[in-house]
Amino acid sequence: MLIDIFNLPVPNIGRAAADGLVHARDLLGYIFGRFFTPMAIAGEIVISNERRSEFLRWFRIVEEMVRRVLFIEASAIATSLPAASLSRARSARARRSMPAFDREDIQTWRPIFHMTPPMPRPSQPKPQHIRRDRCAVRPSRPLALRMQAVLQVVYDPHPFIQRLARRLRGGLERFAKLATFTPCFYGLATPTLRDLSAECAPRFTDSS
Repeated sequence: MLIDIFNLPVPNIGRAAADGLVHARDLLGYIFGRFFTPMAIAGEIVISNERRSEFLRWFRIVEEMVRRVLFIEASAIATSLPAASLSRARSARARRSMPAFDREDIQTWRPIFHMTPPMPRPSQPKPQHIRRDRCAVRPSRPLALRMQAVLQVVYDPHPFIQRLARRLRGGLERFAKLATFTPCFYGLATPTLRDLSAECAPRFTDSS
């Protein structure tokens, strides 16, 4: 599915979230142009650690914007929705038959957008006689799926907002980091991240 990110309509969401989503779309389009699209990187099979690190340096900014956009909207409607039934959701996923992943057929992809970033792995000291290979590579599939997940969210955030709102019925604490703001290396993204974080903060002081 080819998506013209720059010309998507703005969804019916709050002003702060809408502004953040538009900025995330613009930056994602720039990143795709500078680096690669999900289909392009999936076709390469592997990606070097150095190239992957440079890409993620930019891509994580979009993920942080999108996480806050979804949280702002989901937390606003969470109290009006019933709590999600985990057992029902798991059984539904178990019954669903998944086609095999095909790098050339995006309809077989099953990307998942993670609202909380993965926990960093504890660092382990490396033996001094082992030098890190700068040409080491990683499989491209996880990165392609991660990119496609964000692309789906910025295309239509409403299903993700509804899904997250039900999760929030179980509590907001795990998402508290979204209310904090840390400037990033890309200065043009700083105002948006700061404003989105500020919009998230009151949800934790008044979660009744």
